[in-house]
Amino acid sequence: MLMSSFLDRLVLSASSLYCSCNVRSILIVMVTVLSSLGEMFNDLLKYENQAFWQQHPVIRLDTLYEEREYEIIAAFYDCVHYKYEDVFRYYYFTDGTQAQFEEAVAYYKEHSCYKTGLSAEYGDQLLALSTCSYHTEDGRFVVVGRLVESDKS
Repeated sequence: MLMSSFLDRLVLSASSLYCSCNVRSILIVMVTVLSSLGEMFNDLLKYENQAFWQQHPVIRLDTLYEEREYEIIAAFYDCVHYKYEDVFRYYYFTDGTQAQFEEAVAYYKEHSCYKTGLSAEYGDQLLALSTCSYHTEDGRFVVVGRLVESDKS
């Protein structure tokens, strides 16, 4: 199980983080906004490598109230899109219909750097950790995990 250094330091720097933190949302999105915290999230980029994912298939998220584990279903490169672009935005989807959820999961899996063989079903909660990536202008690298079944409330 992965308890990465970026998550260890995340607890100390939570005020430097953007989070759509309705813990009951279908998707919790965490993105870095400051370069000092961005360095902590550089470990996320290791998930580009399938061998790293195989060694660390679970991300543990500890809050003040509970501990959660998310098994990673996808890791992919994306970018922040302009408002006029008619595209799916991984960072806007936080709640929605079953069709929207399925569209989001299909997008994550289609754009993943490798096939994990894992998926999510409507009703599952997802966690997306996102950090800057310089593969393109306003690039992002995103790791998406599904809440482990035994930890659902």
